[in-house]
Amino acid sequence: MAAQEQPGGTSTATPAAFVAASQVFNGIVALFYLKIVESNVGPAGFGSVNAMIAAMFVLGSGLFQPFEQEMSRRVAERVALGEGTGPQVRSAAAVFGGCVAVLLAIVVALGPVLSARVFPGEPGVYGALLVGVVAFAGTHFARGVLAGAGRLPAYGIWFLIEGTVKIFAALTLGMVGVTSSWAYALAAGMAALMAGVVAAVSAVAYFRGDGPEMDPAGVRSTLGGLVASSLLLALLINGAPIAVKVLAGSESKEAAARFIAGLVLVRAPLNLILTAQAVLLPRFSAPVVRCRFSALRHDLSRLGLALAAATAAATAGATLLGPWAIQLLLGPEFVELKRIDFAVLAASSFVLIGAMVASQALIALGGFSKLWTGWAAGVIAMVVGCLMPISLFHRVELGLMLSSVCSACVIAVHTQGALSTRERSGQTM
Repeated sequence: MAAQEQPGGTSTATPAAFVAASQVFNGIVALFYLKIVESNVGPAGFGSVNAMIAAMFVLGSGLFQPFEQEMSRRVAERVALGEGTGPQVRSAAAVFGGCVAVLLAIVVALGPVLSARVFPGEPGVYGALLVGVVAFAGTHFARGVLAGAGRLPAYGIWFLIEGTVKIFAALTLGMVGVTSSWAYALAAGMAALMAGVVAAVSAVAYFRGDGPEMDPAGVRSTLGGLVASSLLLALLINGAPIAVKVLAGSESKEAAARFIAGLVLVRAPLNLILTAQAVLLPRFSAPVVRCRFSALRHDLSRLGLALAAATAAATAGATLLGPWAIQLLLGPEFVELKRIDFAVLAASSFVLIGAMVASQALIALGGFSKLWTGWAAGVIAMVVGCLMPISLFHRVELGLMLSSVCSACVIAVHTQGALSTRERSGQTM
């Protein structure tokens, strides 16, 4: 793809490359972190830490990713029009604070039930989950402001700090002989919290100054559809490890932990969409606010071709190298998946990435009220797959593939319809 312009008018090529490199670093570090956890807490504890991280993403990202998307879109529009961001950011921050308070109250109230069901006998892991949810909430708001303002280097630093703190904490715990899963789970939550503080400090400047006022009711209306969409998407991305852990019988818990390890490895590219969202939503919003819809259509076509090629390459690579990578990173005892399993998981992951890219265009086009239907179709398909009368692991794989394809098709139809409508009317939002 050719270098594009930031909302402020400068090229995004180098900053976007930095964010991508930071995300790759974070992903590699995450794999080593998981290896350290497995070496010190065993398969059962490893499964609990993985489930905690998945739940942290479902709650933290599921509920607060919409703030990142909305702030990125609104700040990018203000910057593109040469207007101040202060009133917009402050109004959204007030809504954000209320949402965080409500979520914490609910999670604390449901703590005993959720802890007993997902983390039996490990209340410390649930405490680590609370820390992680708060950290991800603040992180998403700050990163949305930074992405919309074109501050991609500051955005990318989050991944560097989070990964570095997490791996050093895990190494330290391992060196002193800590074998409690809650300690490693807390390391993940605290790493996200420390990185989030740095991101928030970088975004403070955009709270100041004048600019167009924003009705908080408008923010709440937009966020309603985005929150529903984000929760459903978070379930699609992170629900599989939780489903495997909950559905596995007591006699197959270790096999489930090995399956989760392979699942986490193969679906690691889904995390790279965080990088894409930091660049794509402001990138899609700029031509929309200027009514340059043909440029947006051309950009989407090129991205679609690139993703198709990436899907084919990733599926082939996972088929050939998946078992070897698991053995290298986690040891031969974790080789649970066969080559066909790696192929299905890789293909479903990249189809879902395609749906996530299209969703950013739909958000830029104002299709908030339609986006959730695509992810809802995926969740329904996931449930259907998991209910099939086949082995547990094959049920999950089938559910992942069906959910990715269904979501991609529904969102593609909505995006095409929204773009065609806007082209005919020639109007911005």
